Amino acid sequence: MSAANATPPAPPRPLLLLLAILALHLGLCLWSGPILESSDDLFFAVRSHNLLEHGFAPANHPHEHRIGLYAPVALIFSQLGVNVSSMALWPLLCSLALVAALYWAGARLAGPAAGLAAALLLAVNPFQIIHAMTLTADGPLALFYFLSGLFLFLGRREPPRATLYALLFVLAFTAGFLTKLPIIWMLPLILFLLVRDWRAGEHRRFWGVAIGGGVAAMVVYFGAYAYLFDDPLMRFHSVEKVINVAPEDANLQGQRLTIRGKPLEFLVERLTSGPVMLILERQGLSLAWLLWLPALLLTLIRSRVMPRGSGFWVGHALSFLLLFWFGSTSLSEYNPVGLLGYYLVPLLAPFSLLGGVLLARAMTPPEAPRAIPWTLAGLSLYLIALLPLLQKLGAHKIHILLLAAVLMMLLVYRLLAPRVTLLDRVPPALPIGAVALGLIATPALLLARGQIGPFPYQAAEQRIIQSHFAQLDAPTALVSDPRTLDTARLYLGLKPPADLTLADWRDIDTLLSRADAAPLYVLLNDARIKAMGSTYGQMAPQQFAALTAQWRKVESQSGVTLYQAH
Repeated sequence: MSAANATPPAPPRPLLLLLAILALHLGLCLWSGPILESSDDLFFAVRSHNLLEHGFAPANHPHEHRIGLYAPVALIFSQLGVNVSSMALWPLLCSLALVAALYWAGARLAGPAAGLAAALLLAVNPFQIIHAMTLTADGPLALFYFLSGLFLFLGRREPPRATLYALLFVLAFTAGFLTKLPIIWMLPLILFLLVRDWRAGEHRRFWGVAIGGGVAAMVVYFGAYAYLFDDPLMRFHSVEKVINVAPEDANLQGQRLTIRGKPLEFLVERLTSGPVMLILERQGLSLAWLLWLPALLLTLIRSRVMPRGSGFWVGHALSFLLLFWFGSTSLSEYNPVGLLGYYLVPLLAPFSLLGGVLLARAMTPPEAPRAIPWTLAGLSLYLIALLPLLQKLGAHKIHILLLAAVLMMLLVYRLLAPRVTLLDRVPPALPIGAVALGLIATPALLLARGQIGPFPYQAAEQRIIQSHFAQLDAPTALVSDPRTLDTARLYLGLKPPADLTLADWRDIDTLLSRADAAPLYVLLNDARIKAMGSTYGQMAPQQFAALTAQWRKVESQSGVTLYQAH
């Protein structure tokens, strides 16, 4: 076997090393702590709590139909209560499972070393850490999208277990569909492979079980909607009703409006450079896709560097990427989905998989002692050459710089080792450890700077609300902006005390004029108000600037101030 396509030697005790990577990922996530965005995460927390209290009753909002997300969260709430930490547990478990699945896929594709490299790339990715600690649908969707691909890959690769993998494939895809609709963008890959295998007369048992299971799942799902709500496509129609709003009703930016009336330049950009710029500007993706690009090229030219089966995982990523060009929020017209960064989360795993395979191949010693390690040399020079082009990456640039530096040192070591006797004493694990430390440095730096983790005001806001309003001796009113009031309900376990009245600050004049002497508090979160701006109607009324000078300041920390009006 040539050095170019040599399988990386299996590291000692790979499962133990996988446990270490999982522990590292868990440690980085706990260092971050739960992240409360007070947006969709609040919606899902409330919906999970309502599922426990009232059962499944979806309305016209598309988030209401993501039972694959909030049903597990509801189960966690039933055991651990409603709080910020229990909110983050489900996405954290999904992230840990995804790291483990990535090792499994990499090991089956190119050996345990490739699996460990891929798992490490994902475990230290800042974007992954953020979504592992935030209650959104995108983290769990990433797990189910990858597992669907993995079971499809293994079911076609291991015919004796075709039935088992077909059933697991249907289960993972269904779970992803119940979590978020974009998983349907795996269908281009599925249909391509189905036609290819059918024409070649291959994998008939796998496809027979998968199609049968998929049809059964569709009949149950759409049949239930037809029976309960008289609309089997209610979930899709809810997207149209909420997203495709008329301009005068829109409450968000332009990507929420229909494409009707937009200039031709908008459509051209949206179908050409728009999605590309989204990926290039998403800093958390930087190292993952920068390693994926040469892996993609080597796979397409059928280089011996990339193992057999890499083409499947290229297709797995490209199939989802089609969403950003051709995804539509309407069944009746083309209305492109918004170019939002968190839509990219499911791409992290397939990017990291092929990037990890390439990294492991590059670090494999050549079979001939004095041979030039071309893969290592090419990858090192590629990363170094990119650095001047990546002006906006900030701390993420260190991620690439450290890996490039370590790989370059490894290249020098590989070239000199056969000629310098002293280098024989270098432990084989040292270069691997250096690469691992280079990868860990960036998330550690970002966490230490506070660039990953909760908003600076989150802890102060939670402490102020819980310390002043969790237990009350008399009727009390709290006035704030609508988003902060929703957050306050969460900090109080979604069951505020009966004596607590939560009021929108547009009602401040009415509350101030009341004859009773019930305590009235006003909570101002300056950071959230500035972030939300007037878009969500969060700005304080004009009279607040004069009124705050008359109120008693009870407490102020990290931009969160509690006043007592009377």
